[in-house]
Amino acid sequence: MVHRDIVIRLHGKTATLAFTDSALTVARGAATDTSSARSARSSDSASRSKSDVEVPLRNVLGAEFDEKTREIVIHFVSRKKKNGKGPHVLVKITGAVKDAENYTAKLWVDNLLQSVFTSSGVTNGRKLKVLVNPHGGQGKGLVVWRKRIEPIFKAAGCQIDLTITTHNGHAYDLAKTLALDYDAVVTVSGDGLIHEVLNGFAAHEQPTKALSIPIAPIPTGSGNGMALNLLGLADGFDVVAAALNAIRGHPMPVDLFSIVQEGKRSVSFMSQALGLMADLDLGTEHLRWMGDARFVYGFIRGVLSQKPCPIELYYKPAETDRQKMYKALQDRHATQATHQAHASTASVSFAVRPSSPFSSPATPFASSTPFSGGPANSFSGPASPTSASTPSDRRPKSPMSEDGEDGLPPLVYAKSGGGSESGEDGWTKFEDPILFVYAGKGPYVARDMMAFPASLPDDGLIDVTIHPMAPMGELLGALNGADKGDLFWRKRLTYLKAHAFHVRPVAPAPNREPQGNLSVDGERFPFKEFTVEVHQKLGRLMSMHGMYVSDFGKEGASGKGKDAAKATTAGKPDDVAKGKAPTNGVALAPPPAGKLAKTAQAPVAEAAVAAPKEVTETGVAPEVTNGTAKDVEATPATDVATHEPATGVVTHELAKEAEEPKAGIPVEKADETTCRAAPNGDAPASSATAQVAEEH
Repeated sequence: MVHRDIVIRLHGKTATLAFTDSALTVARGAATDTSSARSARSSDSASRSKSDVEVPLRNVLGAEFDEKTREIVIHFVSRKKKNGKGPHVLVKITGAVKDAENYTAKLWVDNLLQSVFTSSGVTNGRKLKVLVNPHGGQGKGLVVWRKRIEPIFKAAGCQIDLTITTHNGHAYDLAKTLALDYDAVVTVSGDGLIHEVLNGFAAHEQPTKALSIPIAPIPTGSGNGMALNLLGLADGFDVVAAALNAIRGHPMPVDLFSIVQEGKRSVSFMSQALGLMADLDLGTEHLRWMGDARFVYGFIRGVLSQKPCPIELYYKPAETDRQKMYKALQDRHATQATHQAHASTASVSFAVRPSSPFSSPATPFASSTPFSGGPANSFSGPASPTSASTPSDRRPKSPMSEDGEDGLPPLVYAKSGGGSESGEDGWTKFEDPILFVYAGKGPYVARDMMAFPASLPDDGLIDVTIHPMAPMGELLGALNGADKGDLFWRKRLTYLKAHAFHVRPVAPAPNREPQGNLSVDGERFPFKEFTVEVHQKLGRLMSMHGMYVSDFGKEGASGKGKDAAKATTAGKPDDVAKGKAPTNGVALAPPPAGKLAKTAQAPVAEAAVAAPKEVTETGVAPEVTNGTAKDVEATPATDVATHEPATGVVTHELAKEAEEPKAGIPVEKADETTCRAAPNGDAPASSATAQVAEEH
């Protein structure tokens, strides 16, 4: 018999802990009805008391029963606000068993853990390699790790192998010799550290096995594009939600790119940018203290300069019809929704995915992205030393190692010394003057920019956007709806899916070097000739959703311009296939003057007056009362080891409505919300204590 509920004493009051297949509920009072009735009641939001707290089962980190104190301890992650909004926080509940015997309490905990871990297919106590960049973004990575992330991993029983990076290339050096028995690599930084890790894996003695280790980003950089893609716009900058993804996510196969330049091969996972989009990234490195607002500022500055990109662009198209791309994305959303609906009754695995919806006899993926046979091209990174044999792991086997050889996939389109000419073997040259080229994988590149809304993680293709020179007002107007993917429907923008593309910079005059910027995953690359091609499902990212998270393409989501585009996209594919910008593009009306002034001027003003600030602990922590968090003043303690202010201490009453905040009492740890009950349920505790890792 499965025991799904138990009565405890929580803050001197009787409370019931109960769980279903999907949620854990902490309810005031002792239940008197049957277990099945209580389970049904706990899933009925209308019948729950306002003081009840319901936590999704996947948010439960761990539970234990102490036979000596007869206390049940549960750690879980919950929203800071009761309305389901706001960032997540770590919560700890400690309740004394009232009536049950020790055996019953231990059995209840075992059943809860079995539901949390076993039925979801997630390993208990994952082994994590954690890389912390203390200088990324606004320089708060180390503080976030110590105060927010480490306590969560410890509560989940994770085995932590921590390295704090000290210089550029440090993560690359570690990754190329990393043991292959980790469940995930956690990067506490921005997208740059992910780039280093993947290129280190590519230089590993066993590259495809190394690349099968999933990466779980914790967003402490500037753009944090990959965290946004894995967690969505609401949680993309929530470090606690990202930590939960590292613990509860599953390895999701994703496409990676090879970028070949002057005979050297590098790996890219997110984007390649030239022209305006590269200038706004690399040209604002000195403004990292602004966070992702620096990208908006860089975009406006680039629009005002109106500088064409001096390149020749060739691409090998797979699909140019936006309606078909949009339909393929809708189909994937529907498939994934069905998949997740059954996830509670079966182990979740994202290792198998349908083939690309754009596959056709003319462009079969078997030939365009081969995954077996032939010697693999060597990676340009330094040779890695021989590593000791590693234990077998549970991760999906890479399709690259089916023949027993573990090497990178062979290059198909990249040719040493140059690319293909227009019309040769299906290559197309873009004929019009170019403002920017932006290609990549994953819808978001920053919080305010959904550059590739039709992107799928594993379709074996790269989304390429090409914008010709355009009126200034039209470009500034493009900022409106950029965070929702409205750029996808803009008439002047060329949006296509390709197997590969090739760029050849053009010199301004004989005997002069071409001038421009090339950004790869936000990193500066030489502005020289290069080719990019796709390798299907070569990498792994940790995901709780099985695909990129965005509302674009979902039923009922806004798609500004979609209906208007239907009348014009019928003729676009042929134009794009011939390398021409859409001929029916129009200069759209810019936003109202007031709105444009706010969009364009605010970042500039901030750049003029704002300055970098030290990241400090404020000693103010959210109070969690009946599931609702409030900001309360608390006297900060001092961490003796680091001489940093510790998290503030606040009161937490879970079992009753808290009309007035209580005075806090310091406890041993300063990393979690703590709810302590009266020992053995004999007498009410004098006070409840709570500590919440605060926002930084």
